[in-house]
Amino acid sequence: SLPFLVLIRIPIIFLLSSLGIYILFNLMFSTKIGIEEKNPKIIFPLSLSFFLIHFSYGFGYLTGLVRFIILKKSSKNINISR
Repeated sequence: SLPFLVLIRIPIIFLLSSLGIYILFNLMFSTKIGIEEKNPKIIFPLSLSFFLIHFSYGFGYLTGLVRFIILKKSSKNINISR
């Protein structure tokens, strides 16, 4: 029972510490930009937009990874005209 708890605790600690570091840097750079632009009202929207961009990029990457590598689905042939 004890080795199992240790194995579960390590990924949780890693996940929480990574999340904490991400939040810290997100707020730090959002605040930096808000100060540089002399507009503190943009700090929260910037922080939210940074999160949404990172989340959507990561979600799309993981979706593609599962779809193309794990499920072995190929991409559709799409003709694009310019």
